[in-house]
Amino acid sequence: DNIATDTGALGEALTTLQEVGGEIPLFIKHSLSHSVDKKDGHRKALGVLLEQAATSSSFNLDLNAIIDGIVDFVKEAEENGLEEDVPKLWSYLSAILGPMLETVPRESADIQRLLEALPSKVAIPEMRAGRAKTGAGSDVPSSAAVTAVAEAMSSLDPKQLRLRRLIDEVNAGQNDSD
Repeated sequence: DNIATDTGALGEALTTLQEVGGEIPLFIKHSLSHSVDKKDGHRKALGVLLEQAATSSSFNLDLNAIIDGIVDFVKEAEENGLEEDVPKLWSYLSAILGPMLETVPRESADIQRLLEALPSKVAIPEMRAGRAKTGAGSDVPSSAAVTAVAEAMSSLDPKQLRLRRLIDEVNAGQNDSD
Protein backbone atom coordinates (compact mmCIF):
# COMPACT_ATOMS: atom_id res chain seq x y z
CA ASP A 1 0.00 0.00 0.00
CA ASN A 2 1.09 3.52 -0.74
CA ILE A 3 1.28 5.51 2.51
CA ALA A 4 0.70 8.80 0.67
CA THR A 5 -2.52 7.40 -0.79
CA ASP A 6 -3.61 6.07 2.61
CA THR A 7 -3.02 9.44 4.27
CA GLY A 8 -4.84 11.26 1.48
CA ALA A 9 -7.85 8.96 1.69
CA LEU A 10 -7.94 9.27 5.47
CA GLY A 11 -7.75 13.05 5.15
CA GLU A 12 -10.60 13.02 2.63
CA ALA A 13 -12.69 10.84 4.96
CA LEU A 14 -12.03 13.24 7.86
CA THR A 15 -12.89 16.25 5.71
CA THR A 16 -16.18 14.63 4.74
CA LEU A 17 -16.88 13.80 8.37
CA GLN A 18 -16.19 17.43 9.24
CA GLU A 19 -18.74 18.50 6.64
CA VAL A 20 -21.38 16.29 8.28
CA GLY A 21 -21.33 18.80 11.14
CA GLY A 22 -24.26 18.36 13.50
CA GLU A 23 -24.92 14.82 12.29
CA ILE A 24 -21.61 13.46 13.64
CA PRO A 25 -23.28 11.48 16.49
CA LEU A 26 -25.66 9.83 14.01
CA PHE A 27 -22.80 9.11 11.63
CA ILE A 28 -20.69 7.53 14.40
CA LYS A 29 -23.61 5.41 15.61
CA HIS A 30 -24.34 4.20 12.05
CA SER A 31 -20.64 3.55 11.42
CA LEU A 32 -20.38 1.37 14.51
CA SER A 33 -23.65 -0.45 13.74
CA HIS A 34 -22.45 -1.18 10.24
CA SER A 35 -18.89 -2.14 11.17
CA VAL A 36 -19.03 -4.35 14.27
CA ASP A 37 -19.71 -7.51 12.30
CA LYS A 38 -17.48 -6.74 9.32
CA LYS A 39 -13.99 -8.07 8.68
CA ASP A 40 -11.01 -7.00 10.79
CA GLY A 41 -9.73 -4.61 8.11
CA HIS A 42 -13.04 -2.75 8.07
CA ARG A 43 -13.11 -2.43 11.87
CA LYS A 44 -9.47 -1.36 11.88
CA ALA A 45 -10.19 1.34 9.29
CA LEU A 46 -13.04 2.70 11.39
CA GLY A 47 -10.83 2.61 14.48
CA VAL A 48 -8.16 4.69 12.75
CA LEU A 49 -10.80 7.10 11.47
CA LEU A 50 -12.23 7.55 14.99
CA GLU A 51 -8.75 8.03 16.44
CA GLN A 52 -7.93 10.70 13.89
CA ALA A 53 -11.33 12.35 14.25
CA ALA A 54 -10.78 12.58 18.02
CA THR A 55 -7.14 13.69 17.96
CA SER A 56 -6.42 15.62 14.76
CA SER A 57 -6.12 19.34 15.39
CA SER A 58 -6.35 19.93 11.64
CA PHE A 59 -10.01 18.98 11.45
CA ASN A 60 -11.49 20.47 14.66
CA LEU A 61 -14.08 17.73 15.09
CA ASP A 62 -16.13 17.90 18.27
CA LEU A 63 -14.97 15.12 20.62
CA ASN A 64 -18.24 15.45 22.53
CA ALA A 65 -20.21 14.69 19.34
CA ILE A 66 -17.99 11.67 18.60
CA ILE A 67 -18.52 10.34 22.13
CA ASP A 68 -22.28 10.99 21.86
CA GLY A 69 -22.39 8.72 18.81
CA ILE A 70 -20.45 5.96 20.54
CA VAL A 71 -22.60 6.19 23.68
CA ASP A 72 -25.78 6.13 21.54
CA PHE A 73 -24.53 2.99 19.82
CA VAL A 74 -23.74 1.29 23.14
CA LYS A 75 -27.19 2.14 24.56
CA GLU A 76 -28.95 0.92 21.44
CA ALA A 77 -26.87 -2.27 21.30
CA GLU A 78 -27.70 -3.06 24.92
CA GLU A 79 -31.41 -2.21 24.57
CA ASN A 80 -31.80 -4.28 21.40
CA GLY A 81 -29.72 -7.27 22.54
CA LEU A 82 -27.30 -6.89 19.63
CA GLU A 83 -24.90 -9.25 21.42
CA GLU A 84 -27.26 -12.12 20.54
CA ASP A 85 -26.77 -11.41 16.83
CA VAL A 86 -23.08 -10.50 17.13
CA PRO A 87 -21.63 -12.68 19.92
CA LYS A 88 -18.25 -10.94 19.79
CA LEU A 89 -19.85 -7.48 19.79
CA TRP A 90 -17.93 -6.08 22.76
CA SER A 91 -14.64 -7.54 21.56
CA TYR A 92 -15.18 -5.98 18.15
CA LEU A 93 -16.12 -2.65 19.74
CA SER A 94 -12.93 -2.85 21.81
CA ALA A 95 -10.91 -3.26 18.61
CA ILE A 96 -12.63 -0.29 16.97
CA LEU A 97 -12.30 2.05 19.96
CA GLY A 98 -8.81 0.88 20.96
CA PRO A 99 -6.77 3.31 18.84
CA MET A 100 -8.80 6.29 20.08
CA LEU A 101 -8.74 5.21 23.72
CA GLU A 102 -4.97 4.69 23.52
CA THR A 103 -4.35 8.26 22.41
CA VAL A 104 -7.02 10.60 23.82
CA PRO A 105 -6.10 11.82 27.33
CA ARG A 106 -8.14 10.06 30.00
CA GLU A 107 -8.55 13.32 31.90
CA SER A 108 -10.97 14.52 29.21
CA ALA A 109 -14.51 14.76 30.59
CA ASP A 110 -15.80 13.33 27.30
CA ILE A 111 -13.56 10.27 27.57
CA GLN A 112 -14.58 9.80 31.21
CA ARG A 113 -18.23 9.86 30.11
CA LEU A 114 -17.47 7.27 27.44
CA LEU A 115 -15.58 5.00 29.84
CA GLU A 116 -18.52 5.12 32.25
CA ALA A 117 -20.97 4.22 29.46
CA LEU A 118 -19.02 1.24 28.13
CA PRO A 119 -20.04 -2.20 29.41
CA SER A 120 -17.42 -4.02 31.47
CA LYS A 121 -17.00 -6.49 28.58
CA VAL A 122 -15.30 -3.77 26.50
CA ALA A 123 -11.54 -3.99 27.00
CA ILE A 124 -10.03 -0.59 27.76
CA PRO A 125 -6.45 -0.33 26.46
CA GLU A 126 -3.64 1.41 28.30
CA MET A 127 -2.74 4.93 27.18
CA ARG A 128 0.13 5.08 24.71
CA ALA A 129 2.97 7.38 25.64
CA GLY A 130 3.26 10.53 23.56
CA ARG A 131 0.94 12.32 21.16
CA ALA A 132 -1.45 10.60 18.80
CA LYS A 133 -0.23 9.66 15.35
CA THR A 134 -1.23 11.94 12.50
CA GLY A 135 -2.10 9.09 10.19
CA ALA A 136 1.05 9.33 8.09
CA GLY A 137 2.18 5.89 9.26
CA SER A 138 -1.22 4.29 8.96
CA ASP A 139 -1.29 0.81 7.47
CA VAL A 140 -5.04 0.89 6.81
CA PRO A 141 -5.81 0.37 3.15
CA SER A 142 -7.10 3.63 1.72
CA SER A 143 -10.15 2.08 0.13
CA ALA A 144 -11.12 0.46 3.45
CA ALA A 145 -10.98 3.77 5.32
CA VAL A 146 -13.02 5.57 2.71
CA THR A 147 -15.45 2.68 2.27
CA ALA A 148 -16.11 2.60 6.02
CA VAL A 149 -17.10 6.26 5.90
CA ALA A 150 -19.17 5.98 2.72
CA GLU A 151 -21.14 2.95 3.82
CA ALA A 152 -21.95 4.49 7.17
CA MET A 153 -23.05 7.73 5.54
CA SER A 154 -25.66 6.11 3.31
CA SER A 155 -28.39 7.73 5.41
CA LEU A 156 -26.74 11.15 5.19
CA ASP A 157 -27.40 11.48 1.45
CA PRO A 158 -25.73 14.56 -0.13
CA LYS A 159 -22.19 13.56 0.74
CA GLN A 160 -22.67 9.92 -0.27
CA LEU A 161 -22.26 10.48 -4.01
CA ARG A 162 -19.01 12.37 -3.43
CA LEU A 163 -17.73 9.54 -1.23
CA ARG A 164 -18.73 6.90 -3.76
CA ARG A 165 -16.75 8.77 -6.45
CA LEU A 166 -13.77 8.92 -4.07
CA ILE A 167 -13.99 5.17 -3.44
CA ASP A 168 -14.05 4.51 -7.18
CA GLU A 169 -11.01 6.78 -7.67
CA VAL A 170 -9.07 5.10 -4.82
CA ASN A 171 -9.92 1.62 -6.09
CA ALA A 172 -8.99 2.58 -9.66
CA GLY A 173 -5.66 3.97 -8.43
CA GLN A 174 -4.92 0.77 -6.53
CA ASN A 175 -5.75 -1.34 -9.57
CA ASP A 176 -3.44 0.80 -11.71
CA SER A 177 -0.55 0.23 -9.31
CA ASP A 178 -1.06 -3.56 -9.13
